[in-house]
Amino acid sequence: MKTLFTNGFVYVNDKIEKLELVVKDNVIVYIGEKYCDKVDKTIDLNGKLIMPGFINMHAHSPMSIMRGIKDDCELETWLFDYIFKAEEKLDDEAVYYSTLLSIMEYVRGGTTCCLDMYAAFLEPRFKAFNDSGFRANLSLDSCFFEKKLPKSELIDYNVHLHSVYTTDEKIISDAVLTAKKNNVLISVHACETLTEVGNCTAKHNMTPIEYLNEFGVLNCDVVLAHCVHLHDNDFELLCGDNITVATNPISNLKLASGIAPIYQLNKKGVNVAIGTDSSASNNVLDLAKEMTTCSLLQKGILNLPTAIDNKTAINFATKNAAKALKKEKCLGELKEGYLADLFVLDINEPNYFPQNNLSENLVYSINSKDVCLTMINGKIVYEDGKYYLAEPQEKIYEKLNEIKGRILKF
Repeated sequence: MKTLFTNGFVYVNDKIEKLELVVKDNVIVYIGEKYCDKVDKTIDLNGKLIMPGFINMHAHSPMSIMRGIKDDCELETWLFDYIFKAEEKLDDEAVYYSTLLSIMEYVRGGTTCCLDMYAAFLEPRFKAFNDSGFRANLSLDSCFFEKKLPKSELIDYNVHLHSVYTTDEKIISDAVLTAKKNNVLISVHACETLTEVGNCTAKHNMTPIEYLNEFGVLNCDVVLAHCVHLHDNDFELLCGDNITVATNPISNLKLASGIAPIYQLNKKGVNVAIGTDSSASNNVLDLAKEMTTCSLLQKGILNLPTAIDNKTAINFATKNAAKALKKEKCLGELKEGYLADLFVLDINEPNYFPQNNLSENLVYSINSKDVCLTMINGKIVYEDGKYYLAEPQEKIYEKLNEIKGRILKF
């Protein structure tokens, strides 16, 4: 199957250019001015823009059923008094349909891949992502790697390590051993709140970053979510090429956790990516909104308009995320030979006009509601309000309305 996208623009080499793009099966095979060979399908973009698919580097997809169960409180109250209690009641059905709801939101906003941080419920998560044609990296507790994991070209795995405050030394050591043995990355929450950092420092005389480093976590491929409250030595420890910081600006703001020092991390060469966190703490899974917020926050708190520019913010959501997943040679950019993970953005909407310099100000104009098509691995999974996933939209809504009654009673 060969599909031609014509009469529009392509975001390539950090610029917007009027080009054609051809997808053959699941790979981009041509980007140029005029494609002359035969194709099976032609999509007239009518002036719209093709973008590389966003990669959400810190998500909790099964938590969409908990959206709105508790707002306007700090993380510790939200997590221990509400979220953990709701999670005790989750079952396979709840996780499956909650994950599908998150996938709907991802593809509606141009997200084509996520690092899904959840410890268990492998089967329903795998089924939701794989059957929907969505690319994902699933976090799992170390014990899961002792048995055979289901395989799919769309699904990879990583070791789940929740945080220093919910684990012990053995769990951390096991995570490191499992990651090295299976050559997979570790995903972990770190330095999200002052309470977390203060308790760890009081108990171990080390910051959470220093404590994780003691066990060799920072010697593995690792994605550290949040990193809001960092000490001077933490910055140096995070500079390894194997380390990614996944910032979650909106969740951190909503829970009043703080604002991560993204400008300083980026300036030191740390690989920074972006996540949404869960829809229970955000409350939306909108990576376009996260990019805009990330950039504006750094400008505002530093009084520095150049802190995080348009190109850098887009790279956080694309190239840098692909690097974190060790997929920088096949994802994160629109290039010939790369996998066809992309979305089409309608830049004919008024918020983009008069398009004076859209290559340099797209992040400040973008609205995820302007996404009109999302393609993953060469397959269209969303187009003009219609979802092509494992279950129809109506059934997902219906099932979640049934399930929430038993999950949210506590």
